[in-house]
This record gives sequence, C-alpha cells and structure tokens, in this order.
Amino acid sequence: MSTYVVSDIHGCYMTFLKLLEQAGFTDGDTLYIGGDIMDRGDGFLELFKWIKERHGKNVFMSLGNHELYFMEDLIDDVNSSNGWSRDSYGSIRFLREAKHASDENLREMFQFFNELPLFYDIEVGGKRYIIVHAYITEDDINYPDRMDEYDTTFNRGLATEQGWDRPIDGATVIFGHTPTLFEFYPSDVQGFIYREKGVSDDGKHYEKINIDGGCVWRAEGNLALLRLDDMAEFYEKRIDGKVEEFFLKEYLGGDDS
Repeated sequence: MSTYVVSDIHGCYMTFLKLLEQAGFTDGDTLYIGGDIMDRGDGFLELFKWIKERHGKNVFMSLGNHELYFMEDLIDDVNSSNGWSRDSYGSIRFLREAKHASDENLREMFQFFNELPLFYDIEVGGKRYIIVHAYITEDDINYPDRMDEYDTTFNRGLATEQGWDRPIDGATVIFGHTPTLFEFYPSDVQGFIYREKGVSDDGKHYEKINIDGGCVWRAEGNLALLRLDDMAEFYEKRIDGKVEEFFLKEYLGGDDS
C-alpha cells in the first residue's frame, strides 16, 4: 500500500488514468490531489466523478483556485438577470453544451468543492508532509480558523521565492499551482517535479516540492505523480483535448476539414 500525490490535473482525465496505470496504483493505495482538477482539459466532469466516488476512502482532494473560480462563476451564473455570467474558463458552458450536464450536476460539483479542506497534514514512513494547492505557513497549521482560502490557493510565494522565510519546522510541503515550466525554474527541471531544501534565517530546515509539471500549458509539460514511500516520480504527456478546441470547432461550424 503506497501513498501518491498529484496536482493540477486540469481536466486531463485520460492522461491521469494513464499515469496511475504507469505507477501501478490500486484501490489499496492512497492518493492525495492538491487541487485544480477543473478547467482547460476537456475531461474534468469525468475526473470529478472518479474522485467523488472514491473521496474519503482512498482518494483525498484539497481545494484549488480553479475550483474557487468555478464556484464563484456558478454563483454569478445563477444570479445573472440578463443571461450573462463571467464563466472565466468557459467551463460552465462547456459542461452544459458538450457534456449535457444538468443544473443538478453543477450543484453537486459546487457542494463537493465547497466542502474540500485547504490542506492535508499526513505522515508517511515516519516523515511529515503538508499537501496544499499553493501556499501555507506554520500559523495556518496552528490556527486553521484564520486561514485565508485565497492565500492557500493563489499565493505563488512558495514557487517564486528562493528559500522560504516562514517554513513549517519538520515538514515537507508539497504544492502545485505554479507550473515548473515558468522561467524562474532551472531549465533541466522545467515540466518536472522540483525539490528544494534549505535553512531559513531563523535556523529552521525546510523542504518544498512543486509537483505541477504544467500538463496543459505547453508540449514540454507533464502531468506528474509523486510516490511518497520512495519518492519515485512518474510522468505522462497530455493526451486529452482542451475545452478551447470545443469552442473553436463550434465557431468554425463543426467542420473537421
């Protein structure tokens, strides 16, 4: 029985299943998903159903900023008096038109996302891991009622800052949100898992691991999976379509020629 972590799947359902198969993932294993299953890739409804069926058993997901976008957009859509809504990534329209999702389906997604935790604090092989979408501090751990969901899902401080001025002593933080394809990452790790260890100014040892390989960003990106038992890494290139391709086809009249 092994423990795995993945993040920022962004609707790449078929890629995700292929990645799990490559790693040999079974129902006896445990999977943590660090948020952002929504938007961009065209398989997020199927991905949502897969996760919801297993959530709380051997699959656990924390909230990402794209789940927040979806909930805010859905509220905007429901409250719209003139038929217009923000729909930031076109996901609500895509669900209705391409996936024939009902209002009940959308409410089910909203309720599930609305109840997700902001982080997980776990132990594997005697080592402590904090799994969060984007950012977290020791104060967040000690005072969870004060946590800001926008900070934990949007803040890029863990990714962009060399070092870490507010480390969580004795824990390795695993996060995503910022693809390692970004230019401030070394060229040899772009699209792959990035690990950094160091010592803060106050003498605390830290380790942070970014597992967002930018699967839907560019061809060089990957969907990444990390096995915590032995720190083995697994990668797959995107094989799913994109939401934007559906709208482009619609705009061109549905002609594949």
